[in-house]
Amino acid sequence: MALDTRHYSLHDVILSLPSHVVDDMIDNGVHVFPGPWLYFGPIPPQIQRVWIYEEDADGITVMVVLDQNTLPIRLYFITNPLYADVMESQYNFRRGQIPRIAPYRILRRFRHHLMRIW
Repeated sequence: MALDTRHYSLHDVILSLPSHVVDDMIDNGVHVFPGPWLYFGPIPPQIQRVWIYEEDADGITVMVVLDQNTLPIRLYFITNPLYADVMESQYNFRRGQIPRIAPYRILRRFRHHLMRIW
């Protein structure tokens, strides 16, 4: 079954990371993701943005912009995070569906709620 690109962005993915990894990325400006085998599979080269579901926060709290080699080049804090209860009630999207290509209906929520960290 082909992915319906009318509803999903082929350039955005939602991944889950432990909060201590997210904190380290924020505090130290880490420009490399942890090895894919630790938390998720390899990131496909067409992915430009990674929306991170922070496990202890129980929501999507940061976004990372990637270069053409899938290395992080910018990190943004989401000023209006999407928490698990809202993900489920308003978007019918559950934590168990992560990792996955991001639905546009969720991405639209973040349009005006990004604060650049590095």
